[in-house]
Amino acid sequence: MKGRRVSRRMIAVAVAATIVLYFGLGALLHYVVFPEEKPPEWAHAKPGFAFETPTGERVELIRGTLETDGEFAEVHFDIAPGGYVAAAHIHPRVEERFEVVSGSLTALVGDEERVISAGETLVVPPGTPHQPFNRGDVEMRSIARITPPGNGDIFFGQLSGLDFKPSFLQMMLFVRAYDAYPASPAPAVVGTLSFLLAPTARLVGYRSFYPEYAERFLRGAAQGDAADPRTNREGSTRALGGAGR
Repeated sequence: MKGRRVSRRMIAVAVAATIVLYFGLGALLHYVVFPEEKPPEWAHAKPGFAFETPTGERVELIRGTLETDGEFAEVHFDIAPGGYVAAAHIHPRVEERFEVVSGSLTALVGDEERVISAGETLVVPPGTPHQPFNRGDVEMRSIARITPPGNGDIFFGQLSGLDFKPSFLQMMLFVRAYDAYPASPAPAVVGTLSFLLAPTARLVGYRSFYPEYAERFLRGAAQGDAADPRTNREGSTRALGGAGR
């Protein structure tokens, strides 16, 4: 009996040591030895670029990371009647400010639902769960400022390439790369999972940036624009449809 107990204990210790070694070595390789390269500058959208999401959002860049030296981004942010941002989410290091121009914006901010009318401004501090909606019968139009902008424009291109349906392991790479966390579970939980599972995600082939998705997004393939965003940033700025302002 003693021998069996010792054997089980040794197996448990060996399994625990293997798990710790796996995650420790994975983190060392992923974060220190072979870190992912930052997205290239050409992957950022330029002013005038616009896109729509399947849930009724329309975003058009006014000024972005490249135009403000990374200080902020400013966009036209509109939501069609009945439209919404797909999920409540959190940006731990980003402030978002929405100045409503017409219509009304309904937003879940923390545990509170707020209605912002034309002429009013909604400020979402860093680390605050939020989800905008349009529950009116007319389009909600606003100007949004994101401070700092990070790589938010690139993130939308990556999501678009995945039909806005990234897998769990893919999100484990995305959340840290683009400072975008689901509202639940808490960012600390998701951040820990991301830290532990991102190396595994890379091991099985996932990346936080796919050049082909960025190219397709910036090119506006649905409109047949053949300009290469890597070398020509003066081509079409329309993706997923939508008329210009």
